[in-house]
Amino acid sequence: MHIYSPPYVECSFVEQTGAKKMIPVAYCTKDIHHYRDEIERNELETDYKFRSMVFADFASFSNLINKYFESGRQKKATDHLEVVKMLSHIHFHPKEWEGRVSPCSSGGYTRALVAFGYKYSVHVLCWKPGQQNVIHDHNGSWSCFKVLTGSLTETIFSVDPTEGGKPKKISDKKVESSEVVQHTADVIHQVSNSDSSTIAYSLHVYSPPLKKCHGYCPDTGKTSWYGCNHHLTKLQ
Repeated sequence: MHIYSPPYVECSFVEQTGAKKMIPVAYCTKDIHHYRDEIERNELETDYKFRSMVFADFASFSNLINKYFESGRQKKATDHLEVVKMLSHIHFHPKEWEGRVSPCSSGGYTRALVAFGYKYSVHVLCWKPGQQNVIHDHNGSWSCFKVLTGSLTETIFSVDPTEGGKPKKISDKKVESSEVVQHTADVIHQVSNSDSSTIAYSLHVYSPPLKKCHGYCPDTGKTSWYGCNHHLTKLQ
C-alpha cells in the first residue's frame, strides 16, 4: 500500500526521443481532468466530514465554502446540496458565535456577516426569546441555515397576486438545534424564537450574497425593501 499527499495522479515520463510528458498514474476510461475533479470533490467531502469529529471555526468553514463556490462544481446556480452536507456535518464551538454576535434589545434579531464572496455570504444570527423577523423573501438567492443552539420556528408563506398579494400561511415548523433547512430562491418565510427563556443562534448561507430583500405586510401584502445589515431594516 502506498500513501501520497497531495494525491499522486500523474507523473513525468521521458520518451526515447528525450521528450518529457505527463501521464496519469491511474489508467481508467475517464478523462484525466474529470479524474482530477473527482479527486478534488472527494477531498472536500473528506475535509468537512473530518471536521465533524472536532469543533470547527467560522474561518475554516469559510475556506470550505469558498473552495466549493470557486470550484464551479454545482450543476446549476440553485443546486448547492454540498453546502447543506457541510452544515450538517460541521459543529462549531459556542465561543465562535457568542464572540461574534450578542443579543440586542431592539429589532427582530441581531445579524453579523462572518464570510463573504462573489457568489455567497454567510451570516450568524442571534434571537432573543420572542424575537422574530418580518415576512420576507430572499430576493432570488438560494439559502440554507443551521440552528447552532436553541430552537427556531419557521413559517412558510405563499403570495398570490390575483388574490391581492396578501401572504398566506402554508406551514409551521420547529427547527431544533443542529438541524439544517434549505430553501429555493423563491421562498417567502418568517423565522422566530418562540421559546420563552432561551436565546437561539443560527448560521445562514446565501447564494448569491443577500444584501436586501422584500418584506411583506401581513395585513395588506404590500412589499417594502429591507436591508440585510445588523438588523433586517426597512429602507426608505
